[in-house]
Amino acid sequence: MSVRFAVVAARTWREGLVKAGRFAPFCARAMLLPAAPSDLDDAQVQAGFYGIGICVFSSGKLQMLAEPERYVRRRHSSAQWWFAEEIYQQLTTTGEELAAGG
Repeated sequence: MSVRFAVVAARTWREGLVKAGRFAPFCARAMLLPAAPSDLDDAQVQAGFYGIGICVFSSGKLQMLAEPERYVRRRHSSAQWWFAEEIYQQLTTTGEELAAGG
């Protein structure tokens, strides 16, 4: 199992850069904002520098304001293995809780 894409919810694009940046060693990433930022040009430049996508959900549609950079694994590490194991654990635990009606 491997994680291919992470989307983090954030109130501001600056907060989104920090939150999404945590996933840089593991997968492609994007931030989901409640609305388009008033300083969209600056947000797009900063997000583009770090390869982070920007999207908003409005009027029932997901709109990409900046495309995320494609993730390319540059090396194998124990941190990537640990990350995949943690995600797998969360997914299987959630599935077991749903199956049990909890």
